Amino acid sequence: MRRRQRTPPGFVEPPGRLLSYVEADWLPLVDPAGYDPESYRNRGPDGPYGPPNWSFEAWRGQQAWNLFSRARLNWRDQYGWPGGLDLVELLQQTVRMRQAQL
Repeated sequence: MRRRQRTPPGFVEPPGRLLSYVEADWLPLVDPAGYDPESYRNRGPDGPYGPPNWSFEAWRGQQAWNLFSRARLNWRDQYGWPGGLDLVELLQQTVRMRQAQL
């Protein structure tokens, strides 16, 4: 049985944008110059062909989610997380949030 960790003294509550994912908060932080459609095309002996398999909108949404997830982990490393979640528990919570969103 696992004991629940106490909230450490001087605990700082994370900002609301780290507690729940709202795409509109994170999309402006994604640099659109990072998308290269050539990286997402099928490859054949003569080089890339066909349309990209990963659209710009899907790529941008995934990059926004990655920024959100990384920000949560960085906050936890620096200040801790409500309920004393450790790294694995926070990752599990983040994955459950993503699965519920898809």
